[in-house]
Amino acid sequence: MCTVPPNSRPPDELVRKYLRKILDGPLGKAEQQRVLLHVVVEMALSGKEDEIKERNVGTAAFGRDFEPDGRDTRVRHGMKNLRDSLTKYYENQGASDLVGIEIPEGRYAPTFDWRQPREPEAQRSAPPAISQVDPNPFDPWKPSVPPRFVGRVPLFARLQEALRGEWSVSLVGDWRIGKSSVLRLGTSRFRRRPCVPLSC
Repeated sequence: MCTVPPNSRPPDELVRKYLRKILDGPLGKAEQQRVLLHVVVEMALSGKEDEIKERNVGTAAFGRDFEPDGRDTRVRHGMKNLRDSLTKYYENQGASDLVGIEIPEGRYAPTFDWRQPREPEAQRSAPPAISQVDPNPFDPWKPSVPPRFVGRVPLFARLQEALRGEWSVSLVGDWRIGKSSVLRLGTSRFRRRPCVPLSC
């Protein structure tokens, strides 16, 4: 089991990491949405959440070309489209993301939260074929890594994120569910981090 610190906001560097992933992914061709998201996230991370208003966002995003008199609707329409894009993103490409960036309805200031990663909607809606389901080759003394871990995409995403940072990770659970196999995979991919098997 991999846990995140309770009641804590994700660190700025992680927020920026996932921001770049979104900007380079689903918003790659939506220039207006990319600019708006980048502006509001950076304002929030700089401690300027109270200044994230339509006028300030529009001026920062579009410069002198923005007319803050109510007739320029680029911020309002752009933020609505951005919310829709983020919702679709977290249902698919971003389903396994550890950090979520959301813009609540009725406001422009974003929120940053820890997420419970899961498999993309497309993978969850289509059960794997029988040929894809491999038995867990768990051996109490010689744990091995199967060619495919079914349904463990969210776990691996959180495990990799934690091991890249400065967190300690504990895998806890019943006997013969694959903890040692997961641990072996972790040691093979993250050799610079010590992994210690314990039996209680």
